[in-house]
Order: sequence, then C-alpha cells, then structure tokens
Amino acid sequence: MATLKLFKHMKDVSDFEAELSLEILKSELIRIRVLGVLFAIMIIPQFLFGYVLPPEKSPLFHFFGIRFPFHQTFVATVILLLYEFAADYGIRTVLRKKIRIPEAAKFGNALIETSIPTVVLFLVSQGMAPAALFNSPVIFLYFFFIVLSVLRLSLPLSLWTGIVSGIGMATAGYFLMPWRESQADFGTSIIPVFVKGLVFVVLGFVAGFVANELRKRLVHSLQTTQERNRVASMFGQYLSPAVVDKLLSQKSEFSGELSEVTVMFLDIRNFTRFSESRSPEEVIGYLNKLFGHLITIVNRNGGMINKFLGDGFMAIFGAPEKSERDVQNAVKAAMEIVAKVEEFNRLEGFPETRIGIGMHTGQVLTGNVGSEEKKEYTIIGDTVNLASRVEQLNKEYKSVLLVTSDVYEKAKGEITGEELPSVQVKGREAMVRIFRVV
Repeated sequence: MATLKLFKHMKDVSDFEAELSLEILKSELIRIRVLGVLFAIMIIPQFLFGYVLPPEKSPLFHFFGIRFPFHQTFVATVILLLYEFAADYGIRTVLRKKIRIPEAAKFGNALIETSIPTVVLFLVSQGMAPAALFNSPVIFLYFFFIVLSVLRLSLPLSLWTGIVSGIGMATAGYFLMPWRESQADFGTSIIPVFVKGLVFVVLGFVAGFVANELRKRLVHSLQTTQERNRVASMFGQYLSPAVVDKLLSQKSEFSGELSEVTVMFLDIRNFTRFSESRSPEEVIGYLNKLFGHLITIVNRNGGMINKFLGDGFMAIFGAPEKSERDVQNAVKAAMEIVAKVEEFNRLEGFPETRIGIGMHTGQVLTGNVGSEEKKEYTIIGDTVNLASRVEQLNKEYKSVLLVTSDVYEKAKGEITGEELPSVQVKGREAMVRIFRVV
C-alpha cells in the first residue's frame, strides 16, 4: 500500500512538473516573439540607410559617420531574425509534442542570444568612436535580454543572462576602449564600462528574483487548480458536478435553505430476484452499465443524483442550481430514461429491465447534514416522501412513470398523461391526484 501511495505521489509530481514546463514554454514563446519583432523593426532603418539612401544623404551621417557598417549589421540582424524564427518553430514543436527541453539547451540559447549585443558592439565600433559607442543605444540591447529573461521564470537563467551581459560588456570594453592610454580620462576610460557590466550582473539577479517570485505564484495557481480538479474528480464519482462546484465555491459552511425542487425516484423492478441468480460481479457490472447512462441523462437535463438506493436512485432538479424549467427538465429526463431502458431491452444479451419512476415538485430544505467527521448534501421535506410514495404506486398500477398533479400541470404542454383515481398517501390527509405519463 505504501509503495502504491509513493508511486501515485511520484506520478502526481511528474504530471505537475510536465504541466508547469509547458506553461513556461508558452512564456518562452512570448519572449522569442518579442525579440523577433524587435529584430524585424531594427532591419528597416539598417536596410534603408545601408542600401537605399546614399551615405552622404543619410540623416545619421553626422552622428555615426560615413563608415558606419550598415551592411554588416543588416546581415547580422537578418541572421538573428532567422534564428528566432527557428527557435519559435522549435518551441511550437515541443509544445505540440509535449516534450521537455534539456536545461543545457536553455543555457546555450541564453548564451547565444545574450551575446548578440556584444557582437553588435564590435561591428558598430568600425564606424563610431569608443566613447560614443559605449554611450549609444546599442547598450540598451543588454537590458532587453535581461528584462525578457523574466519570462523564462528561472532564477539561474536570468542570472546567467546578466552574467553573460556583464562579461560581454567588459570584453568589448577591454578591446575597444583606450584604457591603456594615460591621457584617457574617466569618461573615455574602461572603468565606467566595467561598472556597467557589473550592473548587468546585478540586474540579472534582480530579474531572476522577480522570475522566481512569478514562478512561485504560477506553481501555487497550478497546484490549486490541480487540487480542485482532483477533488472535483474524486467527489464527482459520488456527487453531481453541480454539488461539487457549489461546495468548492462556498467560502463558509453550506447551510440549509428552502428550495423549490422536483424530486424523482427510480426503482428497478424484481431486482432482488435478478441478483439472487447472478454473481456479485455480474450484478455490479449490470448496475454500472445501466446507471452510467441514466446518470448522464439526469446530469444533461440539469438534475443531480442525490442518493443511490441499491436498485434505484433519487434525483433532484432545482438544487443546488435552479432554473425556470426544473419541472420540465425533470419530466424530459424521466422520459429519456424510459426510452433508454427500452433501448437496452432490445439489446441482445442485456437482462430485461423494468423500472418505475415517481415524481413530485414542491418546497424542501436543502443543505449539509451530519457531523464534523462526515456530512452529506441532502434534501428534507414532505416533497421527498410524496415522490417516494408515488414511485411505489407504479407496482399497483403496473405503470412506468407516475407524476403528481403539481408536476403534470407545470409540464402539461410538453407531456401527455392519463389521470388516475386520486389516492390516499400515507402521512397525508389530503387526497393526491396522480397522472400516468404516456
């Protein structure tokens, strides 16, 4: 038993991690597409100034100088854009096949992408003075990659992005800034470049901290959703989905309330005789097959199975969820059940089944009843008792579906029936009008 529980726990953890990985991949896809859009925008001015406008007429001539390598940067940006297209395709393939990406591949991709600004610095250095270069907008490319690393939801990956940015900045400064020259002042020395590189590392840590907090929130949200689905699935085997949703959404105790409901009782005729001549496995298999379809009909028509009664069940329409057509839905469900049983009886090998259904509508008290150890959502009232008595009258009248006048009058336009002699029901002084639905 302990091994089974451990296996189930490991499976739950594995399923959760797989779902979390898929969510993170979706976030990674957003990051890649943002970078793709950025590179696509960068291509336009590079193509314009590198291939369309003559250098001497370029509005950036006095700023960058005529030697600015627009051709090289254009080719580099096109390659980067194609790389992001390939990454986008790869992520979508992984999402479709629901497979996990190795951690080494993630760090490798971060290294390649975050090295882009460093490559751009070396390319642009051909047309700009070092002091202007390290104070140009090119430096902000590092910030883009560090900020977007948050979408990876990984502290190590964001920190790695900051480290790669810092090392890239320092490396470019080491080779491009005139730090060996004694006349270099602070503004043209390598010191501010190294300081910026250190700032990038710190920013990577901050981005990773933010990503880690977002990951915690996402994990909590996924765990809450997973637990809710697990509870709903577990209790859904015993309760109606409507009751499960009601219980899960209630912040406080689900106290009693008066409700107008329609109650349906269903009973399988001669079930005792049937079960005596068959094995327990055959009996359970028969009930599961039959009830599986009948429960679906009840749920589909807005009702819920409140109790199983061995060879029958009690269903209610109008609680915990109400509608203006609860009575009509209940009658419709009853007629579909009768038709489904007749369909089963036409199947070869299926035991001949006869049922009886009784229905009444009226006010009941609904709510949780029980102790702290065990509670049950139930309904209490004379309406329940009368519906049960009406169902039992099917034996006397050799009928299948009997309803009280309260049900018949409200659903009169949708059903046809034959009024039977009024009956005296145990526990009630007034005579009860009964209709046999045909």
